Amino acid sequence: MSNFHRYLCSLLFICVVFSSEAQTLSHIRGQIIGEDKQAIPYVNISLHQAKDGTLTKTIVADSTGHFIFGDTKAGRYYIKVKSITHQETFSPHFSLDEQLGGYDLGQIVLLMNNAYLAEVLVQRKKQFIEQQRDKLVFNVENSMLADGNNGLELLNKLPGVTADDNGTLSIKGKSGASVMINGKLTYLSGDQLANLLRSTSSIDISKIELMSNPSAKQDAAGSAGIINIVLKKGIKQGWNGSISLNGGAGRGPHLGGSLNLNYRTEKLNVFAIYNQYHQNLEYFNSLTRYFYSDQSNLPESYTQQENKIQPKLRSNNFRAGIDYNIDQRQTIGVLINGGFGKYPKYEPTTNSFRNFDDSRLVWSSSTVTEGKERWQDMLYNLNYSIKFNEKGHELKADFDLVDHYSKMDQQLNTVYTKLDGTPLNQPSSRIGDIPSDNKVYVAKLDYILPLANEFKLEAGWKASHVRTENDLHYDTLQNGQFVPDLTTSNHFVYKETIQATYLNLSNSWNKISAQVGLRERTHTYIRQSNHAE
Repeated sequence: MSNFHRYLCSLLFICVVFSSEAQTLSHIRGQIIGEDKQAIPYVNISLHQAKDGTLTKTIVADSTGHFIFGDTKAGRYYIKVKSITHQETFSPHFSLDEQLGGYDLGQIVLLMNNAYLAEVLVQRKKQFIEQQRDKLVFNVENSMLADGNNGLELLNKLPGVTADDNGTLSIKGKSGASVMINGKLTYLSGDQLANLLRSTSSIDISKIELMSNPSAKQDAAGSAGIINIVLKKGIKQGWNGSISLNGGAGRGPHLGGSLNLNYRTEKLNVFAIYNQYHQNLEYFNSLTRYFYSDQSNLPESYTQQENKIQPKLRSNNFRAGIDYNIDQRQTIGVLINGGFGKYPKYEPTTNSFRNFDDSRLVWSSSTVTEGKERWQDMLYNLNYSIKFNEKGHELKADFDLVDHYSKMDQQLNTVYTKLDGTPLNQPSSRIGDIPSDNKVYVAKLDYILPLANEFKLEAGWKASHVRTENDLHYDTLQNGQFVPDLTTSNHFVYKETIQATYLNLSNSWNKISAQVGLRERTHTYIRQSNHAE
């Protein structure tokens, strides 16, 4: 066979392989509508495997209610549609094998949630959902979500957003989103962020902005995008204020309250907000593991683990500031934002090891984990802005200092028992002292210049210095005494200095908008030390 024929055969073989592979990928499309046949935009849609309900993908419908799952492998699936104002809906099971290349679910009708019918009649000053150039805005103020939720619960109710109890946030199925409050990054770990969101009442939130693809103006932080929580700010002249109380019960009671005071004149605006939140939580986990031998298809033994977590959140947050109008164009302001609280946990766990044939108990263990977490957060901000004209030509400057300290005292005790109740071996015990100290210094300049033909140019500079120190100490019980565990104790210091500039150009034409931007890190310095003590 000539080289040409060999080459042709190889090429045909490759094409057949790629063609057969491509046939295993299909798309799923459809549209979400209401009982009035009107499209329902921006609802959560998740794709699940029909066999066991495993989540495959999560997307959000567009402004016309249409959605499409692209590049999906052949198989049997169903979709779940989640909306704030409508009932959760499931599609029938369907198979992509029936229609190679795609499957059209057609129009899926959502039924109105009767619990929200009365709220729909409330007159709105703003649309609940606004699609802007680089973000999706949810105006939660005066909406049905404004009462009875904390910040973590509120985020879970928004289309396209999921937030777990560990503070991990996802936008459109992608985890790792960053959180800003009033346009400022929180610089908190997952657990610390979760505690902050739990203690933030929805009553104090004006709107939430989702930026799944942030512009060059924003930091390149967060693999899934940025969530900006905008808190309310008093706009009435003179003295005004409000007091709110809320409470409820689930697996445990929760109580909260806030005090909001504001004094405004033409020159001066003084505000102060304090809120307190108490909540008792409870979680249950059950896990079964099976153990097989190489010679048998049936398991030889299995373990049953039962776990109960009982945390108690006690949180206090405050915000106070002064804005002073130097003249009609210039404003200078000072802001102090802080919080302190504690989050003790009590976590009993039992683990039973049994034979598979007769479920006879071989041995069991009982573990009690206690953790006492407490924290203190402070943010100090000095800001200045000048408006050169009424067309949006302005310059803004911000200087921030963020100081976060937290400490966890942890103890874990385990007892092992035989079938007859006698000890299997010596009890084990472990205690931990886990402090964390974070400091962030930030300076930022933003310049906005309106251009001809509705174009707008934005440019800016930001410098930040971050210092994180974690000094972990663990001790284990040996011969009746606690001795340092040098294999797990660790003193970790991380320093990061970044300078960055950005340039952003945008414009709008009727209902179409576009922007292009560039962000560049001009200088980055990272130093990390890691040693056990």
